[in-house]
Amino acid sequence: MQEASQVNIFQLGFTCVPQTPGKIMPSAKKILIETNSASIHDTMTPGTSNIGYSKCSIRQIHDIDKWNNSYLHQRRFSGPTSYPAFNYQDYIHEWYYILLVRSYTHSWFIQFKKEDPSIDWQMPVWFLDWWRLFGSTSIIFPTLIQTFYHTYKEEHPTEWPPLRCLSFHQDYCIPWILTWDYDIKQESVDYPLELHRIVRIKWWDSFDLNKVHKPTPATNSISTEQTEYAKLQAKVAALEKELTQLKRRAAAFEDSQDPFEDNNDLELFSYDS
Repeated sequence: MQEASQVNIFQLGFTCVPQTPGKIMPSAKKILIETNSASIHDTMTPGTSNIGYSKCSIRQIHDIDKWNNSYLHQRRFSGPTSYPAFNYQDYIHEWYYILLVRSYTHSWFIQFKKEDPSIDWQMPVWFLDWWRLFGSTSIIFPTLIQTFYHTYKEEHPTEWPPLRCLSFHQDYCIPWILTWDYDIKQESVDYPLELHRIVRIKWWDSFDLNKVHKPTPATNSISTEQTEYAKLQAKVAALEKELTQLKRRAAAFEDSQDPFEDNNDLELFSYDS
């Protein structure tokens, strides 16, 4: 759909209907940067004032506890901005609005960046909905990554499939390319026309496949531990048998000694661990 047509539907400069007009769009991404949730880099199309493509590195997803467990609790920006504060509802909305820069002719490179080991990557429920709308899927994986993901699924057999796919992208920082466009649909001739948004994703061909190492299946880890434990048990049994034999020899030796002799100490067993 041509961009000119959206002016008749949305406010000028907007690609959606924000719940807080003028606060989130088109100045989106300030909240995500302020909270260190994501780093965003735009690349301009040469010779134009349009953003050609953008890169979003997801660093962390905040839960509501950062806002004193209140959707309305305000957090202030550290620098000057058109509005001084934002709440958790604004934070959630910006995750959805940030990707709606421009339809069709703009693309996003999206990737998780797990740089800080102290960050808790437990996802709030609303981000699972975000992943459903804008996240990747295993369908786009090349053959090698498909093989690794098959092993990953065996390690997490009870995990909800969309969450498992999300976790796989987090653990191995696997990127995806996203674009979107408008579409008009009509369920039947008796229904009005409806405006929809279509999201398309694809694999990033320049991704270094060597960065993804094949996970070790959980069954193999258990099998290895059981093997090592069995070896240890066999070694202990052999040592106990040898100790029993030495005790018998010591008992026979003591019976043959003078019971009144003072120096009758005997070292029964000694070994290096």
